[in-house]
Amino acid sequence: MTENNFNHHSSHATSIFADSFNVASHDDDMIEEISMKNYDDNIDDEIKFITEELIENVIDKAHDDDDEWRSIQIDFDGETILPNGIRLIKGVAEMVFYREDESNIPPPRFTNQLNFLKTILTKYICRYKTAVPFLNPVDSVRLKIPHYYLVIRKPMDLNTVKNRLNFLWYQSANECISDIRQIFKNCYQFNSPKDYVYSAGKKLEEFFDEKLTDMPPVEEEIPCPPKQSIEECISKIE
Repeated sequence: MTENNFNHHSSHATSIFADSFNVASHDDDMIEEISMKNYDDNIDDEIKFITEELIENVIDKAHDDDDEWRSIQIDFDGETILPNGIRLIKGVAEMVFYREDESNIPPPRFTNQLNFLKTILTKYICRYKTAVPFLNPVDSVRLKIPHYYLVIRKPMDLNTVKNRLNFLWYQSANECISDIRQIFKNCYQFNSPKDYVYSAGKKLEEFFDEKLTDMPPVEEEIPCPPKQSIEECISKIE
């Protein structure tokens, strides 16, 4: 497949992302014909065909010497462990928000800046008009973008950041801000500037930057809030 053909399929695959938010797109050709009515049980043959084609060309285009990624077979009906350790369940990343082994990490720490970020994330960022595409881990099956996790190898979403704040994952505000920035980096890497999700990410990032100007200028440690249990965090995800 030539680079032009690759870009053709890639642009149509990413445009479908916008359809799930009732935004007009220009999907046609092969992607338009995909039937996803039974995706909860089985991924149909057309999705599997496109997946195989995109896997080969995504790796060829961006990671020429990466044989481990080239051989990935994503199980859209079950579990897949990617080379970077990301676990996919039916095409959705299972995002980590707690550390199973806490023996080698510093004790929980909370700061005035982390508290500020937690507040604006809950009250403003997650409720912003263009935040919807970024609230949860990308469902590569429902959105008909089977190659998403082959392109985006550091997935992140707003609810994972919220859970990490609740579970006292971060040691500093910079760590939290880095995760939020990763959401926007992923958005711009995967989507075309003409896509709805790309422009939604730009607007959300501008709003986040605006709110960030009110963050306390000096980071100071404050008492940790009650640490949520793993069960509480998982129940919110479900």
